[in-house]
Amino acid sequence: MKYTTIFLDNKKIEIFNSLLGKETIKVDDQIVSSKYSIFGADHHFSLKEEENTNHYQFKFSLGINGIVYDFYKNGKPIIESEKEVA
Repeated sequence: MKYTTIFLDNKKIEIFNSLLGKETIKVDDQIVSSKYSIFGADHHFSLKEEENTNHYQFKFSLGINGIVYDFYKNGKPIIESEKEVA
């Protein structure tokens, strides 16, 4: 099932998660990362955009309210989930 869609820099990034724990990330309908995980995984992929190669990272984990994720482009946060305070 589709978890979310993010529109960034003229790209459509879709995140899917199956009941069996398969996480899939698509950019403009092309699979760029796919992993099996129960408690969340880290996904890394690179995209050539104009003259540059940009590096992306998704970090999935389980939070109090369900699945949470952080999304980074070239090491800079685009989306950060709320962090639990110890």
